Amino acid sequence: MADQQQQQQPSERTRDRVYRGGRRVIGKVTSFVCNNDGKQILLSPAFRGIESHIKLYADDVGPPGSILRKKHTTDADDGGRLPHLSWTDANPANVKSYALLCEDLDATYPDHMNHGIFYNIPPARRNVTANDVEKQVGTNTPRLTATSWNFVTTHGSNTYLVPDPPANEATHRYVFTIISLNLTPLKFTRPNKVTKKEFHKAIEGKVISWGQWIGSLAPPADKNASAEGANDQASAGQASASAGETTAGQASAGGEASTGQTGIEGGRDYDRSLDCVQGQPMQDGN
Repeated sequence: MADQQQQQQPSERTRDRVYRGGRRVIGKVTSFVCNNDGKQILLSPAFRGIESHIKLYADDVGPPGSILRKKHTTDADDGGRLPHLSWTDANPANVKSYALLCEDLDATYPDHMNHGIFYNIPPARRNVTANDVEKQVGTNTPRLTATSWNFVTTHGSNTYLVPDPPANEATHRYVFTIISLNLTPLKFTRPNKVTKKEFHKAIEGKVISWGQWIGSLAPPADKNASAEGANDQASAGQASASAGETTAGQASAGGEASTGQTGIEGGRDYDRSLDCVQGQPMQDGN
C-alpha cells in the first residue's frame, strides 16, 4: 500500500519541471523584471560596517560577471546544479561557521529571489559542491543537506533553486554570498520552518566578513532571433542531408546540434566548445 501511495506522488523532479513550465508561461505575459538590489542580504542590518575579507570563486564558471554554464541551468539533462564554489578567507581566526546564499536580483516575484540559503557550514570548509547541498534522505530532520548543513527552503521547497529566468525578460543576475559567522551552530526554535527573514535577523551581530561572486543568465526569449536563424539553416540543411551530410541547422531543428560548435537548445544559444551561454559578460556590481 505504501508503495502504491509513493507511486501516486509526483517526483520532486516532476514538480520542478511543472514549476519551471509555469514560470515560462508567466514570463510571456510579464515582460518586465523587478530590481531587487535593495533587498539583497548585504544591505540588511547584519552587514552594517562589515568589510569583505573573503574572495569567492565559481571554479567551473569563471570570474565574477561570467555567464552561467549549461550544466548550472534548467537546460541541463539532470535539471541543473549549483556551481562549484570555493573561497579564501583572509580573516579566519574567529570563524565558527559559514553560511552561503544565492539571490536572484532580477526575480519577477519576491519569493523567487531566494535560490538557496545554507548555514552551519563547518569553519574548515573552503568549498561547496552540488552534492553538498542535496537534500538529506532518511532523516526526521528534513531541512538537512547531504553534508548535514541546515538550509532554508526556496520556492518549491527545494534546497537550491536552479536558475531559470522566465521568457521575455532581461538577463538575470545571480549573486552568491559566503558569510563567516562567529558562532556555531546557528539555532532556531523551529529549525524546520526557518524563513529567509528569520535567518537575516539571526545573524545580526554575528557576521565577521563576507565575499561574493556574481553570475548571469539570459532567458530563452532573448535568443528568438538566433532560433529563427537556426530554422532557416534547418530548411537549407535538408538539401545537403541527402548527400550524407548532417547540418547544424537540421540538428537544431530536432533540438540537438551534432556538428559545428554552436546550436540552439531550449531557445538558448550555447557555445558547445565551452558549454556556456553566449553573450557579453556583465561588469562586476552591475
